[in-house]
Amino acid sequence: MDMDIKDDLSKDIKGLKKYAMLIMIIVIAVAGYTAYQSAFRDPAVKFFQTDSGSYYLYLPESTDHEIETSILIHPFFGQEEDQEDLEDAASRQIRTMQIIADEIASPLLVPVFSLDDYQDPARADILAELFHDARNELEELNYQIAEKANLFGFGESGLYASYWLNQYPELVNKAVIGSPGGWPAEPQESEYNSEISILFFQGEEDDFSLLDQEPYFTETEQEELQERLPGDPVERFNQAIDAYQEAGFQVQSELYPELDHRITMEVNQDIADFINN
Repeated sequence: MDMDIKDDLSKDIKGLKKYAMLIMIIVIAVAGYTAYQSAFRDPAVKFFQTDSGSYYLYLPESTDHEIETSILIHPFFGQEEDQEDLEDAASRQIRTMQIIADEIASPLLVPVFSLDDYQDPARADILAELFHDARNELEELNYQIAEKANLFGFGESGLYASYWLNQYPELVNKAVIGSPGGWPAEPQESEYNSEISILFFQGEEDDFSLLDQEPYFTETEQEELQERLPGDPVERFNQAIDAYQEAGFQVQSELYPELDHRITMEVNQDIADFINN
């Protein structure tokens, strides 16, 4: 009988040892994965949740506490339905835009917006509120942040950048608008227009257009614009420049030969030079 008990105890101890070993392996694996994640998580990127909405803020190491700097806003709209997926998409935009933010040594703000809300006028107000929130956060860290932001958008975000520029001209210093879907937002008259510098850019081979797509343009807008605007993308580009100049904005333009709907290193450098100068 005693031998049976000893055998059972021996088996139980061996089983416990195997179980303990398994638990240890799991703990080590989790710790290793956490360390791996931490190693590749950029501490300069922070997520902020406000009463109005959420956004990511990237702060380059080159940002100087002693020099007043403007926040760079990239008005990105994600197509994902789930909130977590939208946040992931916005964080990826931060990584895409870091090269420009580093070059101009400016904090970068990317809102967590859904494409479903593209036509919602409240988005413009929320973006303004997120900008003010980011300014406050950075000023608490003793950074000198300008009252006006710089804007950058390409494609869909370029179209929205032109819209927000006209909704909140008092908050904009410079705007970079690249290939805004065939036509930017209609320029509005404002006392601030003459103080705002805009760089429009596009590739000569870029035929990207949102003129026949919702939610970027309503059906009524689509019909009106398609009747009014030339079919050639370069002609539309030049016409947009004329319209913004007539509205009093300080406009520069770059039309890149043999370039389609892409941003190259040359374009990135031109954007940085425009914002820095």
